[in-house]
Amino acid sequence: MDKQYLSVQEAELLLRACPDADARRYVALSLFAGLRSAEVANLRWEDLVGQSETFACQGKGQPRCVPLTANLMVWLQPPTPAEGPVVTDAAAHKVRALLGNLKSAGTHALRTTYLLCCLALHDPEAAAQSAGIGQVQEASHTAFSASLLADPSPPQRPAFSLINLERHAANPVQGWLLL
Repeated sequence: MDKQYLSVQEAELLLRACPDADARRYVALSLFAGLRSAEVANLRWEDLVGQSETFACQGKGQPRCVPLTANLMVWLQPPTPAEGPVVTDAAAHKVRALLGNLKSAGTHALRTTYLLCCLALHDPEAAAQSAGIGQVQEASHTAFSASLLADPSPPQRPAFSLINLERHAANPVQGWLLL
């Protein structure tokens, strides 16, 4: 079974392969903010514009606050005027097709990559809070960590690097820098 997360190189390939800004927005929201598919689908520009540090998103459960980073806003490229849905339904289909071609993974692999980055940066409870998944059982975290260590190519450093990448507006992918 393929790993259900992306390496830095795979994320870069995915972002390069996005056919339009709509698909890139979908990837950015899942990969850099950890949004679920339903949260991406429900997000409107009115939820983002004018916010400085966090924004609220609504999926199938309770609304949650998500960090709004400068990096995320650069990837989103808000239109003028910024109103209506952030992504169209077609964006999800495009991203699913790209992920299927890249590594036989679904859109959940983007959120999983985000979660792994959070685990690399924070303790399990902080990672769970950032991702909006409630409390993490210590036993499940221990089992999850053991499965990562058993993986011959765990995403520890690459996933950590991914969350710290910044996009230069002049060159969307080639201008990545570690912060």
